[in-house]
Amino acid sequence: MLQSLFNGLSGMLSFSKGIEVISQNISNMNTPGYKAKNALYQEVLGSQYGAGSDVAGTAMQQQNGDFQDAGSPTTLAIDGSGFFILRGENGENYYTRAGQFQLNEEYMLVDSATGKYEVMALSEAGVLEAFSFEGNRVRPPVATSEVQLAGNISSDEGEHRIDDLYIYDIAGESHRISIELINDDAGSWTVNVLDENESNIGSGSVAFDTDGSPLEGSSSAAIEIPFAGGQTVEFNLGEPGSFENATQFVSGATNLGATVTDGGAASGYISLNFDNDGVLNIEYGNGEEEEGARIALANFNDVTKLSQSGSFYQAGPDVRMIIGNANEGVNGKVLGGKLELSNTELTEQFAQLLVSQQGYTASSRVMNVANQLIETLYSSTGGR
Repeated sequence: MLQSLFNGLSGMLSFSKGIEVISQNISNMNTPGYKAKNALYQEVLGSQYGAGSDVAGTAMQQQNGDFQDAGSPTTLAIDGSGFFILRGENGENYYTRAGQFQLNEEYMLVDSATGKYEVMALSEAGVLEAFSFEGNRVRPPVATSEVQLAGNISSDEGEHRIDDLYIYDIAGESHRISIELINDDAGSWTVNVLDENESNIGSGSVAFDTDGSPLEGSSSAAIEIPFAGGQTVEFNLGEPGSFENATQFVSGATNLGATVTDGGAASGYISLNFDNDGVLNIEYGNGEEEEGARIALANFNDVTKLSQSGSFYQAGPDVRMIIGNANEGVNGKVLGGKLELSNTELTEQFAQLLVSQQGYTASSRVMNVANQLIETLYSSTGGR
C-alpha cells in the first residue's frame, strides 16, 4: 500500500517535470532557432509491481522551424541538418541554429546577441577559421592590360584616329588617351598612343594578312606606357585569321573603334549575399564580383548528447562530430537573409499539457486513495 503512495508521488513529480519542459517550449516559441524538446518518461523498477516513473531527460525535435525574411544579408538559416559554429573568447566552440550574425568593426562575422562570438568558416584546406570580410571589403585597383580594336580600316586610309579612351594605371588613376594608326603600306600599321596633351607616350605596330584578317605574329602590339610605376598595354586586333574583331578591307568603310577590356579604380562593396553553399558573394561599385569565405557547419551523430550553454549548444568529448560545408553530404543548405524561427507547435504543446495535467491529477488521486486506504487500515487496527 505504501508503494502505491510513492508511485502516485513519483507520477506527480514526473508530470511536473514534463510540464516544465512544455512551459519551456512555449516560452521560447519566439526564440529564433529554438528546438522544442520532449520529456522522456521512463518506468522506475523496484518491487514486482514497479516503483513509479521518472523523467530520464529530454529529446530535441529536429524538424526545421519556419523561415522568415530578416532584411539583413548576414542573417542566415539552415534548411536541413547542421549547426553554425561559433568560437568563444577562450577558444571554445558553440553551436547554434539561430544565424543572427553581423559584421563587427573589424569586419569579422559575429553573433549579434553576444557581439563577441566569432562565426567559423571552413578554409579550402578544411581548417576552421574565423569568418573575416576585411580582405574583401575593398576591391584593389587593376591596371589596364588590353585594348581591343574592332571594325574595319581601309588600306586606302593614310591614318586613322580613335579618341577618348580611358585606361587605368596600377594606382587606379584614370588617363584619357587616343590611338593613332599610321599606314606603313602592305597591311602594316604603326600604332601611336597619345596622352591628353597629344604627346606620344608609346608606339608599336600591327599588320593584316592579304585576306584582311589579323596577321599571325603581328595581330597585337604590346606598348609600354610610362604611367606611375609603368605598365604594358596590349592593343589587340583579334585572333589571327579571324574576322570577328578588326579587319582591313579596301572596299569597306573605315569604322575601326576600340574598347578597354579591363582595369579599374579601387572600389568598395555595394552588396553582399550568401548562396546555398554558404559562400559569401560580393558585388563592388565598379561592377566586379568576387567570392569571399565559406560558412562552416557541424553535424552530430546524436544531438541529444549536446549540452546547452545559454542560447547555444556545446559538445562533450563523447560526441562524434563532422565539420563540413553547407549543401554537401548530410549538411543542409544555407539560406541568406533568412532567419529560422522556433519549431514549437502550440497545438502539440497544449495537447501534451492537457495530458500531463490529467496525469498529474490522476497521480494525486492515487495518492489520495492510497492515503485513505492506509488510514482505514490504521483505524481498523486501532479499533480492535
